[in-house]
Amino acid sequence: MAKPQFKKAVDTNIKTDLPTLRQPEKFMERTEQISWSELEKQIEAETETFEREVFSVNIEPTVKKVIQKAGNKIGRNKGGSREIVKEAIVEYFRNHPELI
Repeated sequence: MAKPQFKKAVDTNIKTDLPTLRQPEKFMERTEQISWSELEKQIEAETETFEREVFSVNIEPTVKKVIQKAGNKIGRNKGGSREIVKEAIVEYFRNHPELI
């Protein structure tokens, strides 16, 4: 038997006042399809206005050290590690637009 809070989170017909359960409802109701070219335009606009969100991932310590070292060579003013990760992700989706 599922807990009532979980049932509210997965059933989009039940509206809840619990703030922690709002995100799953929004995620499950998303139906729009956005092309990669439209997303690239959004990325460019957000880059110009310095819009950022935190996205945390776990990676191997060696990979982290390599990214940090390369980021230090690029320099903070040019984006550093953040720019390396962003460029890698953007390039990945350019090569795999079918995933969007």
